Amino acid sequence: MSALEFGQFKRELKRTLGNYTTWTPKLERSLKSLGFDIESKRKHAILYYETDKRKLVFVISKTPSDKRAGLNNVGIICRALLSQQ
Repeated sequence: MSALEFGQFKRELKRTLGNYTTWTPKLERSLKSLGFDIESKRKHAILYYETDKRKLVFVISKTPSDKRAGLNNVGIICRALLSQQ
């Protein structure tokens, strides 16, 4: 993923997860369009993202505890993707 592609990916991920308050089908569709495979559990969603080197796994809550939870998830995902490059 080039720097330009990563910047676009991060912006779209921030728009999608930045202020979510509950898990919705629209949120799931948006994440799938970004390349995530999603396994929905009772209280959490498991996001899988495949890079050239490996498959990354992220677990996020369906009902976040505070308004920063979505942005914190964006940061975790982006840091993990940058470490894979």
